[in-house]
Amino acid sequence: MDKKLERTKLLYTSLSAPMIILLGCAYGVLPTGCAEAVIPNPPPAPPTLSIQPNNLVFIAPDFNGEAPYYTHTESITLRNIGEEVLTITNITMDDLSGATCGFSFDANVNNADSPTRCSNPPLDRNFPIELEAQQSTSLDVTYTQDNYGSFSTSIVIESNDPEIRTSRINITSENSGLGQAENPLVPAPAPEAGSPEITVSPLSIAFVSIPTGRSATRIVTLRNEGNGPLHINNIALAAPAAPAADGSNQYQLAGLPPFPFELAAGVGIEYSFQINYRPNAVGNHQTSIVISSDDVDEATVTIPVTGNARMNTGPQ
Repeated sequence: MDKKLERTKLLYTSLSAPMIILLGCAYGVLPTGCAEAVIPNPPPAPPTLSIQPNNLVFIAPDFNGEAPYYTHTESITLRNIGEEVLTITNITMDDLSGATCGFSFDANVNNADSPTRCSNPPLDRNFPIELEAQQSTSLDVTYTQDNYGSFSTSIVIESNDPEIRTSRINITSENSGLGQAENPLVPAPAPEAGSPEITVSPLSIAFVSIPTGRSATRIVTLRNEGNGPLHINNIALAAPAAPAADGSNQYQLAGLPPFPFELAAGVGIEYSFQINYRPNAVGNHQTSIVISSDDVDEATVTIPVTGNARMNTGPQ
């Protein structure tokens, strides 16, 4: 044809590279002289501290006032569910009267014959602790029953999480009173096993009018509202029935732990992960998140996900 149609051609690179827009290119002509504008990738998600569990409750048997004392240790996992490096600058335990003899980072410091009882030594770690995306670290907390009654303290975590610079983990003990336990070293009898009950929030997800080449993120939170531990076996995007039309390849899950993992029952105990939507074509894109667990009456939970993408009209 003698007459060439002037068009604007949009070339999209992979999801890991910036978008390149070629302006004023003649159709059928190599774009050697075209004006070029580069739209950079969106910045990485800031560091985000996830704490599991975010509170601890120790339940001890009757206290008979004699050594050796009943002890029990629980672990807390700290994970970076963001994309930038999470820096933990300090972890301390509140120095509350009466609580320092019961709670400690050191499993042996509050033994009856320990010369350092009630000293509340600091956590034996080298600070700062740096966690890359999805990396985790753990710390142990030991409760030693040396008196009857209930006690509480908290662990304070300082980090560069921009949303919560200082996080707090509440810790309590529940003692049934002054009695005659046969052996304080024997752990308290486990409660009768109950049934887990999974709840998810939100029940559906909609991404509306997201520019092509840009990312948007939503948070999904899982809770166990039953009275027994919940085991999450898998979390995944539904397999696309027709990849060319379905668009699920434009979604990605982030912040997932190794499977299976356990979610304890209790108020305030939860687990969160993210779904990212980065459309590479204008239109509507659908998928769903499938969560499988050992919930006896809801073994599979499906969260429908819809996305609507528009042409990126950012600065050229």
